[in-house]
Amino acid sequence: MSDRYYYPEELLSVEEVLIHQTKEQLEKNYAQTTLNVYELTDEQAAQLFKAGVGSGSVREGNWVSAKTVLINGEPVLRIKFRGSHTQNVLPFTS
Repeated sequence: MSDRYYYPEELLSVEEVLIHQTKEQLEKNYAQTTLNVYELTDEQAAQLFKAGVGSGSVREGNWVSAKTVLINGEPVLRIKFRGSHTQNVLPFTS
């Protein structure tokens, strides 16, 4: 997969381990890259997830294919949304 989505803003990493989530972590969105974890707003999480899995409708002709998502040049492996114990794995990490 050669298409990439570079998140335009520089984000600061946070010191979080998402294996056993705390109550505070459950109330936040996170992106996990190969090197770091980043806290995200609801809008950032939705934007990155949409870019990483694709969006639109093939039937309606507005499908946008999934891309490798990068934050600060690091490929995003997973996104964890607020209120969820699960992490969504993005399909393309080159």
